[in-house]
Amino acid sequence: MNDKKTKTTVRLFGTIGSDINGDKFASDLALLDGKFESIDLHINSPGGNVSQGYSIISVLLSMKTPVNVYVVGIAASMAAVIAVCGNNVYMYDYARFMIHDPYLVGKDTDKLNDKEKNSIFHIKTSLRTILARRGKNPDEIGVLMNNETWFTSEEAKEAGLIDGIIPTNRKSDFKNLSINDIFSRISDEYNFNNNSKLNNMDLLQRLAVILGLENPTEEQIVQEVQKLVKERQAPEGVKEKLDASLKKGVIDQSSYDNLISMGCNSPEAFNNYLDKLNVEYEQKLEKKVDDYFDKIRSKLYYVKFEDKQLLKEFAKKDLDLFIRLTSILPDRKALSEEIKDMAGKKEGNMHKWSLDDYRKHAPETLKNNPELYERLVSRERKNK
Repeated sequence: MNDKKTKTTVRLFGTIGSDINGDKFASDLALLDGKFESIDLHINSPGGNVSQGYSIISVLLSMKTPVNVYVVGIAASMAAVIAVCGNNVYMYDYARFMIHDPYLVGKDTDKLNDKEKNSIFHIKTSLRTILARRGKNPDEIGVLMNNETWFTSEEAKEAGLIDGIIPTNRKSDFKNLSINDIFSRISDEYNFNNNSKLNNMDLLQRLAVILGLENPTEEQIVQEVQKLVKERQAPEGVKEKLDASLKKGVIDQSSYDNLISMGCNSPEAFNNYLDKLNVEYEQKLEKKVDDYFDKIRSKLYYVKFEDKQLLKEFAKKDLDLFIRLTSILPDRKALSEEIKDMAGKKEGNMHKWSLDDYRKHAPETLKNNPELYERLVSRERKNK
């Protein structure tokens, strides 16, 4: 496991129940919950003890920290069921995946007693339900389990068991290898068989050879690796999509480099993730624009509906600019309110009217109010 607080990697390598104590693995995994932003679970396992596998599954499904699963060798039997419980599941392009019906070790299915048959039935139903959690029809899963089905990465993706495939340059090397050879090759690369890890000096020496450096310092090796990462070319369209998303505000600069890396390593996962970010951004922007239009409703009383829709499209392109522009607009009242205000102002000024004003603007009022007429006549006489 690495020490980064943002992410850590856990490896499920070997047979559950013999190479791996599944109950302890589940306990150790649970202790990581909440301590990292995400966890990568790498799997290279032929499966094993069902009961211990259930312990791992129970923890995976209850964790708050997202766990992304990577099948880096094989994920067979109980290991396949564990794999589909990740938040996102990926297979290396050369990897293999297998599902089958459960059985009791050392016993023929035909010779099971009723209690054993009932137990196997409930386990099979449970496993089928878990394997169908990514959308595959449970009945179809049942047929595939009954037939003990092996999948390539493409077949597993098509069957709806995984989310994506990570391309490598090793697919042709692994193409003709048996399942056992794939398992052994990956296990050996991680030094699983002797249960040891490459020490830092061995790793630095191997990196120096790969990079063509002679007696480099650790810092020189780090700089060369960083240089290679920066020079690595992303697939066509990745940078353009990221630039557009950055300009639009969907992502910020801090996440740009990580997404470039995702685009290089897993274009399909990158496109799915960026599409999700864009949808979420559009939904939030739509709400912000609608809320602002409600706030400035009084400024837009006389704007036609179709024109408001055009204004909303403009606001989505640059909401800050739109807010600055509309802030200088005066508040307007509905026409009925403005008429009332005008009438009120008119009535408020009538006490200043002369006899001629009444004759001109309100003759009926003058005709129906003799006292008003006498008062106006008297006032004009005094003013002469």
